[in-house]
Amino acid sequence: MPARRVKELQMPRSGESSDLELARHAFAVKGFRVRCYPDIDAETADQLLARGLVELHDDFDEFLPGEAHRCLRATQYGFDLVLGRIDA
Repeated sequence: MPARRVKELQMPRSGESSDLELARHAFAVKGFRVRCYPDIDAETADQLLARGLVELHDDFDEFLPGEAHRCLRATQYGFDLVLGRIDA
C-alpha cells in the first residue's frame, strides 16, 4: 500500500466555519453511527481532512466526489465532536 501524505492540521481562519459547524454540515448521525454525507465536495473534504475530522478509508487512495460516505470516515476527534463528547 502506498504511503499517504499527512497534511498539517490547520486551524480555521477568521470567517471560516468552526470544526463543530463543519462536522454538523458533513456528518450524518444515527445513534452512535457517524458517517459523511455522500455529496460532500472536494473543498469540504480537504477542510475535513486538514482539521483532522476525517481520514481516508483504507480501501481508497484519494477522495472521490459523490462517494464521501465510502471513502471518508470520521476520526475519533470528529466522532467525539459531533456527538457532543467534547466542547467545541
